[in-house]
Amino acid sequence: MKKTVSLWDSVGILSGVVILVLSLTQGNVRMVLLCTATALWMLWLAVLILMRHRAQTRWRSKGDKAPLGSTPEQLLLRHVNHRISARLQAVYPDASWAWCVKDPVRLICKGGTGRIRVHNIPNYEFADVRVDRQGGITCSLVNTVPLDQEDDSEKDTKRPPNKQPVDPRVWYETQGREVLERVVADLNSRGHSRLTLAENGDICIKEDKKDVAVERFSVFPEKVHWPGLVHVLQGDGLAADMKAQGVEITW
Repeated sequence: MKKTVSLWDSVGILSGVVILVLSLTQGNVRMVLLCTATALWMLWLAVLILMRHRAQTRWRSKGDKAPLGSTPEQLLLRHVNHRISARLQAVYPDASWAWCVKDPVRLICKGGTGRIRVHNIPNYEFADVRVDRQGGITCSLVNTVPLDQEDDSEKDTKRPPNKQPVDPRVWYETQGREVLERVVADLNSRGHSRLTLAENGDICIKEDKKDVAVERFSVFPEKVHWPGLVHVLQGDGLAADMKAQGVEITW
């Protein structure tokens, strides 16, 4: 804004000088004065541009960094980082994390799934962050265990307990939605029309009149939170209802 005003002020001054010269002089004197005024204005404009250019060059040459978040890419990355932190800390208040991908901005702009390293989250080392083209973000906690250190006797002890105080909406955003979308799509393609979320986190279907677990949530809201979970599921367009054996979802 300051550059535009300064330029037009100088044009106004030049116009005033030209009008004054035209009204008070004539002949060769008029021509000399007009050329002098124009030359002085152009010289002033060139000096002004040069001074501004040198100031910017000096600022960059000193290695000064722009304030954090001053570029669009930094602002975008910081915004997404805050959204991921909010989701993790809603369940694990002490959680912190770091990107494992080399260029998270590219991932955010184009969409896809990238891995992050999480800290202060018991029983988990990583999380997969999925960014869709509509700007939605989902987080799925991931734990890696070397095969040579895993045996059947340790599997149950390493499984995090399901009975944790988990907010239904946060649980659905961080874990439930992605798993349910995948499971429902698979079951629907195989002729199923309902599933049940059991209290222990099992995703069960009926096969030959028996409950069969097709997948299991490592963390699942306690029964006292099921009314809120039903409300969250219904708000996302799923037909959900509470039953004695768990939360039933139909489609």
